[in-house]
Amino acid sequence: MTRYNTFDINESKIIFGDLNFTSFHLMMKDNEEIVLYDDLSQITIDRSIYEIMVDYLRKSHRITKNVEKAMNETTRLVLLEEAKEQYESSKDTKFKSILLPLISTLTNMEGFKYSWSTVWDMKINAFMDSVTSILHIKNADLLLSSGYSGFGVDLKKINKTELSYFSRAGED
Repeated sequence: MTRYNTFDINESKIIFGDLNFTSFHLMMKDNEEIVLYDDLSQITIDRSIYEIMVDYLRKSHRITKNVEKAMNETTRLVLLEEAKEQYESSKDTKFKSILLPLISTLTNMEGFKYSWSTVWDMKINAFMDSVTSILHIKNADLLLSSGYSGFGVDLKKINKTELSYFSRAGED
C-alpha cells in the first residue's frame, strides 16, 4: 500500500493539529471516487472535505481562488505547461516567509496585544484577521485625519465602510 506523499506531522500541525497526513493512502470507493484514507484513524478525505479544507485555508490566509478554466484541450495544455514552467523557475528559490514580516510588524505596532513570544499561541486565522483589522483601522485613521485636516481627502467622497473600524472595505 502506497502512502500519500505529503508533509510530515511536524510541518502540518500548525494548521491541522494531530492529523497525520503521512498515514493516508489513495483508495477507490465503491462509487469509483478516489479518496485519501487513513486505516488507523478511519478518516476519509473525499472531494467535498478537501474543498472545505482548502476553502478554510484560503479564507484564513486571505487567498483568492484561481478560477481560470480552460475552454478546450489546447488551452488546458497551455495552462498546464505555464504552471510547470512557473514551478520549474521557482523550485530552486530560497524559501521566504510571508508570515514573518507580518508578525514582526504587528508585534511592534500599537493596538496589537500580543508580543513576539505570545503571538505564536494564536490560531492562524485569528492572526490573519488581526492583520486585516489593524490595516483597516490604520487606513481609516489616515483617511479621517487627512479629511479633517482640511488639506487632504474629501470625506464625502470616501466610502463609509473605509472610515468605520467595524467594517472592512473589500471583504466578502
